[in-house]
Amino acid sequence: MQAITCAVLIALIAASAASPTRLDSSVVAAAHAFAANQTGNSVIGGHTVDITKYPWTVSICHKSGGGCTFEAAGSIIGDRWILTSGGALGKDSTSYRVTVGSNNYDKNGDQSILAEEIYYGGFSYDEDIALIRLSGPIKFGSRAQAIRLPAIESDTDNTSAMFAGWGHTSDSWFASMSSTLNEAQMYIGDGGVCQSRYGSKWNGRSMLCVGGNGPTTCHWDVGGPLMKKRSDGYWYLYGLAGNNDYYATGCSYPTIFTRIDYFCSWIERITRADVSCQ
Repeated sequence: MQAITCAVLIALIAASAASPTRLDSSVVAAAHAFAANQTGNSVIGGHTVDITKYPWTVSICHKSGGGCTFEAAGSIIGDRWILTSGGALGKDSTSYRVTVGSNNYDKNGDQSILAEEIYYGGFSYDEDIALIRLSGPIKFGSRAQAIRLPAIESDTDNTSAMFAGWGHTSDSWFASMSSTLNEAQMYIGDGGVCQSRYGSKWNGRSMLCVGGNGPTTCHWDVGGPLMKKRSDGYWYLYGLAGNNDYYATGCSYPTIFTRIDYFCSWIERITRADVSCQ
């Protein structure tokens, strides 16, 4: 079944626009819809954690037919701003809801706020990032806080960082999502392994090569934060789990994360300097 999944996703990608690095949004949506019906998507090597440890972590769901289906995790970076994966979301911004302050992705948290607008870095392998502007402000407290963003050219290669998400906790094809938030310490490589495996899809300027030899992530961790606590005592968001539908990989390989510092100027421009890198 895994071989069939990869073949279908690769075929979808091959059918995209002529540019070798750009994906048509309809292709992204089709690949995401197909992968949403699959399993084997996991936070491997992690364990449960309370939301108060990473209070910027939120779940994003898509409203449809009276329900709301989990689509991605995200991070609070301002009282009206959420940062997540662009490939995980569609273009209808008003159909998304963000749950704040919850250990469980499928239960109401302290706050539930509708999206007002979604801004995309682009629909391509190396632009897998989106900003959600909320319809109302987040009330900050012990279960809801903003994470800081690192300045450009932050040195992250060959270091470790923490990841949080709701993906599966094993690589079993029949696994289900973890209902409770999980954390795992992950290794950030120098990009050589990802360059070798992903070829032209790899862009070391806008991506991080994470995991693969130990704790790692897959599809249902998409949008989740990769973070480090710096000497000033604050946590900083260094990466977000990319949409692995782009790469058609399983849970045994290094995961491509979006590198946050590369997008600092874009984030500051979209938020009109409400959010800035430090």
